Amino acid sequence: MNESPPSDPDDFQKELEILRSILQKNLQHTKENPLLGTQLEFWLESARFLELDIKIWDQAGNEYQESRARERIRKVLDTLQELVNRMNEERGDGKSNP
Repeated sequence: MNESPPSDPDDFQKELEILRSILQKNLQHTKENPLLGTQLEFWLESARFLELDIKIWDQAGNEYQESRARERIRKVLDTLQELVNRMNEERGDGKSNP
Protein backbone atom coordinates (compact mmCIF):
# COMPACT_ATOMS: atom_id res chain seq x y z
CA MET A 1 0.00 0.00 0.00
CA ASN A 2 1.22 3.50 -0.84
CA GLU A 3 -0.08 5.43 2.15
CA SER A 4 1.18 8.90 2.89
CA PRO A 5 3.17 9.03 6.11
CA PRO A 6 1.35 10.81 8.92
CA SER A 7 2.26 14.48 9.09
CA ASP A 8 2.32 16.77 12.06
CA PRO A 9 -0.81 18.76 13.01
CA ASP A 10 0.64 21.96 11.53
CA ASP A 11 0.87 20.28 8.12
CA PHE A 12 -2.73 19.10 8.39
CA GLN A 13 -3.80 22.58 9.45
CA LYS A 14 -2.03 24.20 6.49
CA GLU A 15 -3.54 21.75 4.02
CA LEU A 16 -6.98 22.25 5.51
CA GLU A 17 -6.61 26.03 5.33
CA ILE A 18 -5.67 25.79 1.63
CA LEU A 19 -8.69 23.61 0.90
CA ARG A 20 -10.99 25.97 2.84
CA SER A 21 -9.62 28.92 0.88
CA ILE A 22 -10.27 27.15 -2.42
CA LEU A 23 -13.80 26.30 -1.34
CA GLN A 24 -14.47 29.85 -0.17
CA LYS A 25 -13.46 31.18 -3.60
CA ASN A 26 -15.79 28.66 -5.24
CA LEU A 27 -18.72 29.01 -2.86
CA GLN A 28 -21.09 29.84 -5.71
CA HIS A 29 -20.39 26.52 -7.41
CA THR A 30 -21.30 24.60 -4.26
CA LYS A 31 -24.65 26.39 -4.32
CA GLU A 32 -25.15 25.26 -7.91
CA ASN A 33 -24.37 21.64 -6.96
CA PRO A 34 -25.96 21.10 -3.52
CA LEU A 35 -24.87 17.45 -3.30
CA LEU A 36 -21.22 18.38 -3.80
CA GLY A 37 -21.62 21.24 -1.33
CA THR A 38 -23.06 18.86 1.27
CA GLN A 39 -20.21 16.41 0.75
CA LEU A 40 -17.62 19.17 1.09
CA GLU A 41 -19.27 20.44 4.26
CA PHE A 42 -19.34 16.94 5.76
CA TRP A 43 -15.68 16.25 5.05
CA LEU A 44 -14.60 19.69 6.32
CA GLU A 45 -16.39 19.01 9.60
CA SER A 46 -14.78 15.57 9.73
CA ALA A 47 -11.36 17.17 9.35
CA ARG A 48 -12.14 19.64 12.14
CA PHE A 49 -13.17 16.79 14.41
CA LEU A 50 -10.04 14.80 13.65
CA GLU A 51 -7.79 17.82 14.30
CA LEU A 52 -9.24 17.95 17.80
CA ASP A 53 -8.98 14.17 18.14
CA ILE A 54 -5.24 14.33 17.37
CA LYS A 55 -4.74 17.05 19.99
CA ILE A 56 -6.68 15.11 22.62
CA TRP A 57 -4.73 11.88 22.09
CA ASP A 58 -1.45 13.82 22.00
CA GLN A 59 -2.24 15.44 25.34
CA ALA A 60 -3.32 12.09 26.76
CA GLY A 61 -0.04 10.57 25.60
CA ASN A 62 -1.78 7.78 23.69
CA GLU A 63 0.47 7.39 20.65
CA TYR A 64 -1.56 4.56 19.15
CA GLN A 65 -4.84 6.52 19.09
CA GLU A 66 -3.05 9.66 17.92
CA SER A 67 -1.49 7.72 15.04
CA ARG A 68 -4.90 6.31 14.07
CA ALA A 69 -6.39 9.81 14.09
CA ARG A 70 -3.53 11.03 11.87
CA GLU A 71 -4.22 8.23 9.39
CA ARG A 72 -7.91 9.12 9.33
CA ILE A 73 -7.29 12.84 8.81
CA ARG A 74 -4.94 12.03 5.93
CA LYS A 75 -7.78 10.08 4.27
CA VAL A 76 -10.23 12.92 4.94
CA LEU A 77 -7.90 15.51 3.41
CA ASP A 78 -7.37 13.26 0.38
CA THR A 79 -11.15 12.97 -0.01
CA LEU A 80 -11.53 16.74 0.24
CA GLN A 81 -8.90 17.18 -2.45
CA GLU A 82 -10.76 14.75 -4.72
CA LEU A 83 -13.98 16.72 -4.21
CA VAL A 84 -12.21 20.00 -4.99
CA ASN A 85 -10.80 18.41 -8.15
CA ARG A 86 -14.29 17.24 -9.12
CA MET A 87 -15.65 20.73 -8.51
CA ASN A 88 -12.94 22.19 -10.76
CA GLU A 89 -13.67 19.65 -13.47
CA GLU A 90 -17.38 20.48 -13.36
CA ARG A 91 -16.53 24.15 -13.73
CA GLY A 92 -14.28 23.30 -16.66
CA ASP A 93 -11.13 24.58 -14.95
CA GLY A 94 -9.25 21.32 -15.19
CA LYS A 95 -6.88 22.71 -12.57
CA SER A 96 -5.63 20.56 -9.74
CA ASN A 97 -5.16 22.48 -6.52
CA PRO A 98 -2.89 21.51 -3.59
